[in-house]
Order: sequence, then C-alpha cells, then structure tokens
Amino acid sequence: MGKWLLPLIHYYAVIFIIINNFFQYCFLDEAQHIKNPQSINAKVVNTLKTGIRFSLTGTPIENNLTELWSIFNFILPGFLLQH
Repeated sequence: MGKWLLPLIHYYAVIFIIINNFFQYCFLDEAQHIKNPQSINAKVVNTLKTGIRFSLTGTPIENNLTELWSIFNFILPGFLLQH
C-alpha cells in the first residue's frame, strides 16, 4: 500500500496529512486565504500534486494585482510567470 496525501482545505487553515499521492481534482474554497503568495497557506496548496484545479472566492481583490496573481498561480502554475 502506497503513502497518501490527504489535504483538507477549509476556511481558515490548510490541514494536511503527508502522504505521497496524486489528486485528479482539487477544489480550493475561500481562495482569498492564498492572496499573499508568501503565506504558508499559499505555499502549502501550491505543493499539492493535482491534475485539475479550481479556486472559489467571494472576496474581491482589494489591494493589488499580486493577490489576483497568487490565486491564478494556484489554478495555472507558472502560466503568468513571476509576479
């Protein structure tokens, strides 16, 4: 039996058990928690091994384009190059 990675992405925290697995889909709810690309939340979710990624947020971009870049970098890693 292989190792698993079971992430639970919830409103205010990213909780995960380290296992080495690939997920076909990843849905990130409350994506405003990864607006800062230097935050622990953003760094952790960007390490997930996934095929298709979705990001949901009801919070508007408030301060600068880096917030939008960070969310798009989760959805399409590397597509927008560096911020």
